[in-house]
Amino acid sequence: MTSKARAWKELMKVGINTGKLRKEVDAYYRGNVIRTLRDEGWFEYLSRPRTADEILSHFDYTDLEFLEYMLDILVEDGTLLRVKGDKYQAKEHIDDGWVLPACFKGTMDDLWQDHARAIPDRLRGHPLTFTGGMNLFNWDDVLSSHLYEQIRRTAFALTGAWNRPGAFLDVGSGTGWGTAAIWTYYYLRGHMTDNSPVRIIGIEPNEKLLRIAEDEFARMVRAHLGDKSDHSGLEHALEKFPPEFKNGFAESIPFDDETFDYVYSSMVLHWTNPK
Repeated sequence: MTSKARAWKELMKVGINTGKLRKEVDAYYRGNVIRTLRDEGWFEYLSRPRTADEILSHFDYTDLEFLEYMLDILVEDGTLLRVKGDKYQAKEHIDDGWVLPACFKGTMDDLWQDHARAIPDRLRGHPLTFTGGMNLFNWDDVLSSHLYEQIRRTAFALTGAWNRPGAFLDVGSGTGWGTAAIWTYYYLRGHMTDNSPVRIIGIEPNEKLLRIAEDEFARMVRAHLGDKSDHSGLEHALEKFPPEFKNGFAESIPFDDETFDYVYSSMVLHWTNPK
């Protein structure tokens, strides 16, 4: 079986039509953003052409760069029209319909709605953080879902990474849940031995999340393992082959080139500077 076929086999275990899902997710994200901007009063205010500076002043925003970034996206997506050169106006009828994607249930729905509702505060210079309270709980719950497990396994199936152990970097390791899954893949395949080349490092810029990853790693590994097999050697493996968690940013990885055989990243891009 080719690596692509193995990857598709893992992805299909999500139990949904992936092509249809992509369209549903796009519509869902857009619908949440449109609803937030409607509640904020954007489309009523933009019933007449306005410049970005006028929008900034009217809503007491402070982040002009992010505002212009959003305006360009909304023009490209057909929600707004660019008129008279530098002005923006809302279309008379704006489609904000969407259905909840089949795999977006419970905390996942709460999490993405929170993302959209955070936009006005972000425009006012107050970005949302996900390192405490219900946000952290929801984020952990989402990352432990079947969907993200299968996405991770799909990446491993495509690259064959679990059969060719080596130095592994998890970029944006967060609370360490995904890093614990990666460690578990290698442990179950017998790669945690004295002569093993496995070396797993997670980098994360948030100190609070780094502490959680370090303190809770063993518990998360046990949660991933469940009752799959006899784990008499688990404590020894955890003690002798723990991952390292270090402070680091995706845009500036604190290691020399050619340090790692594999670099993995999931649910990270939207936390970075996209440029």
